[in-house]
Amino acid sequence: ASCIIGLALKITMQEWSYALPTFDDSAYTSFTWFLGILVVFRTSQSFNRFWEGSSLLHKMMGHWCDATIVVTAFCKGGKASPDETVMFQMTFVRLVSLLNAMILADLEGSDDEEGRLVAFGYDLLDVKSLDRESLSILKRTDRKSLLVYQWINNLMVQSQMS
Repeated sequence: ASCIIGLALKITMQEWSYALPTFDDSAYTSFTWFLGILVVFRTSQSFNRFWEGSSLLHKMMGHWCDATIVVTAFCKGGKASPDETVMFQMTFVRLVSLLNAMILADLEGSDDEEGRLVAFGYDLLDVKSLDRESLSILKRTDRKSLLVYQWINNLMVQSQMS
């Protein structure tokens, strides 16, 4: 259809010597130049922010790993029984795994079409062994990462006192 319209306009212009009006294109050129510079600048900024956020996220996960290694290593010098030490280490690692998923869910900030966050589908380290009541409280709260962080702090204080 557009080919026929274009052909009809071309024939009309040739038969009746009709010419399209000309205009000064300097304003159009300036506008497209400005728009091009703006798009390139914004794209560059977005790209840099994405990679900075990605790098910080990987650093955060590395720090969680380092902290977990240090805390579990310091358990070797404790006065608790070996069973209590192993229970503390396992619970600590599970809570750090859960904390990492909750932080990623906070950072995600958007729901999928069913209202669930994608980060809640991440693999966790044996989360089913945690207390059901605690997990139901976690499900109801809005500040999931802060709650898990508090659980980690409580676990460390309780283990240090025993």
